[in-house]
Amino acid sequence: MVYSRCVRPRHPACVLTIPAFGAWLMKPMPNRAPRPCRFAGCAELTTAAHGFCVQHRREDLKRWDAERESSARRGYGARWRKLRLMVLREEPLCRDPFALHGGEPVPATDVDHIKPKRLGGTDARGNLQSLCHTCHSRKSAGEVFRDEGV
Repeated sequence: MVYSRCVRPRHPACVLTIPAFGAWLMKPMPNRAPRPCRFAGCAELTTAAHGFCVQHRREDLKRWDAERESSARRGYGARWRKLRLMVLREEPLCRDPFALHGGEPVPATDVDHIKPKRLGGTDARGNLQSLCHTCHSRKSAGEVFRDEGV
């Protein structure tokens, strides 16, 4: 089997031609070797960067969420709720930072800190952006993985 990371369809260096059929196949190169889940006693194999199988990743996220402080203690009290509404009124559509919506306008539901508060970001208007829930979740998940060094 021939593996390739090339993104150019039908490029000679990126495809495997089967002479009998005259067809071509392109197989993506595997990203990482399967490893046992990091949860103690679990032998399930995973290729996920965080090292947990699906079941134990959910448990790890639940544990992490239970250990977090309340939203008010993290600075998201009444003042934040008023600021959030103000930002959503000024900017009612998702900024679509990942180009997920194909140019279609999507209503914003979440207000995001461009520079996260835990990294020194503020509630200044210039540090806030309106996003749909999908974009906000994707951005937040990427920040968590970068912070963990994954």
